[in-house]
Amino acid sequence: MRSLHAGKKDGRGLPLMSTLNTFMFQDASTAFFLASSIKKTLESGKYPGSNPGTTGSFVDGNPTASFEIIGTSVYGGSGTSSVQWFGFDSKMVNENFGFQYIESMPLEISDLREDFVGNLDLIMTATLYCQFGAADLRGWYYSTGA
Repeated sequence: MRSLHAGKKDGRGLPLMSTLNTFMFQDASTAFFLASSIKKTLESGKYPGSNPGTTGSFVDGNPTASFEIIGTSVYGGSGTSSVQWFGFDSKMVNENFGFQYIESMPLEISDLREDFVGNLDLIMTATLYCQFGAADLRGWYYSTGA
């Protein structure tokens, strides 16, 4: 994913100044466990030999830096499958880059009241005005795992 991301260019044809350092996977999925294994291997200072599959040996030195892993919850539906994954540059998560949440009215909670007409339910309402969107997502990368 990092080598593919390195090939991305900005609007002027210049390379992006971002490095994918955080990856998101569906929690407890096949991709999550594989990424955890790769992370531990990189952190131990090892990586597969130049002829993978022939000897299965590991040599010293990392070809790439380690990374952070975020497991997304399956509860409620995260919108991802067990083989999909996302990568992003955590330094590019701010008001100019990445996904945006803009709150125009803070959360207002009404007073608790009792419904005397029905079955004596307790009723409370909450109101929040906000919008979700994205600014510049060039620091993000996504794969279907295929």
